[in-house]
Amino acid sequence: AVAAMALGIGAAVTIFSVVNTVLLRPLPYPGADRVVAVWNHFAKVGLLRLESSVPEFFDYRDQNTTLEALAAIVTTQGNLTGVGEPERIKLALVSPALFSVLGVEAGHGRVFADGEDGLDAPRVAVLSDAFWHRRHAADPQVIGRDLTINGNLYTVIGVMPPGFRYPENVDLWAPLRLDPSEDRGNHYLACLGRLKPGVDLSMAQADMSAIAHRMQQDFPNAYRSDGGWGVSLTSFHEELTGDVRPALVILLVAVGLVLLAACTNVVNLQLGRALARSREIAIRTALGEPRGRMILRFISESLVVTLFGGVLGVGLAALAVRALTRIDPAAIPRSYEIALDTRVLLFAAALVLVSGLVIGLVPAVQSSKLGLTEELKEGGEKSVGGRGRQRVRRMLVVIETALAVVLVIGAVLAARTF
Repeated sequence: AVAAMALGIGAAVTIFSVVNTVLLRPLPYPGADRVVAVWNHFAKVGLLRLESSVPEFFDYRDQNTTLEALAAIVTTQGNLTGVGEPERIKLALVSPALFSVLGVEAGHGRVFADGEDGLDAPRVAVLSDAFWHRRHAADPQVIGRDLTINGNLYTVIGVMPPGFRYPENVDLWAPLRLDPSEDRGNHYLACLGRLKPGVDLSMAQADMSAIAHRMQQDFPNAYRSDGGWGVSLTSFHEELTGDVRPALVILLVAVGLVLLAACTNVVNLQLGRALARSREIAIRTALGEPRGRMILRFISESLVVTLFGGVLGVGLAALAVRALTRIDPAAIPRSYEIALDTRVLLFAAALVLVSGLVIGLVPAVQSSKLGLTEELKEGGEKSVGGRGRQRVRRMLVVIETALAVVLVIGAVLAARTF
């Protein structure tokens, strides 16, 4: 019984810890609810999430009236050479405005200033905290040093704080140098903006849609009317979590069914114990034991089972979360933030309490239906109460089987879908 509850609660707590971080916890940026992602689309030809070209980015940035700032981002890889062993690193080429869009400052040194993304500006770089620790042993004297990336010399001007990881798993940031003369059809820029105070998403959407409409009028060959050209804004939170939300909801439902199956199994075991103790219960009742005390005894026994199961389950969840974040951290947004925090532990405590109450109440209610005279005789299982408990146990077996079938079918469908 304890093992069944440990597995059920452990699975539920593991998935809830992911859901809590990815879907429920606010993003770790000041005013994150005002940050939006900007995507182009050609809806009639099936292109629903298309990056911006350089001319489009400048049009959106310079013509909008609803955004405080708009930044462009390109993630790529580069070869770090020079001092130390050569290394393949992940870097983000970004507009200087990215850091103001997200409301963050450097932990050491500074972030990019306006103009440092100019085509002739000196090359500078900002390091991630993880890269700073791994490559430079957290040396504060790294500011001002030069790095050679893809044969170009970059001067380190800052290090970001540990909590900043956008885009995820980036080793360093460098200014994105944009040439306004680039082709309008060359789409490769992800765009992130911050709404002005008092502006909501619908107002910004209308503003940017008007700009997209003007583009179509000014450049009809680039934006054919039969392509369904337009622009879409989504919240930054939705941008980070939208792709995994359905999968996480399905997983949460699945582990809920697993926990329900575990509870059903334990209820069946408790009913078996109650059946074996039916004569003892009848004697206690005959001697005047109040029904409330009997129910309380069953509930306290079940709470002991779920409490031990919950403690073991939380331990299993801690191990599972650690494994999830190490095996493939890129598969889960904000995986580095996943932890068994206060909300998750309260969720685990609620599972223990509710499961214990349910598991204890079922055999308690069944035992309260004892045919006292019949139970005090030999063969109490043949009494009305005994037959009733047997029916309940058979029903629980049917429920367990049905849950198992549902889980197997769900697993097959999920495997085909994801």
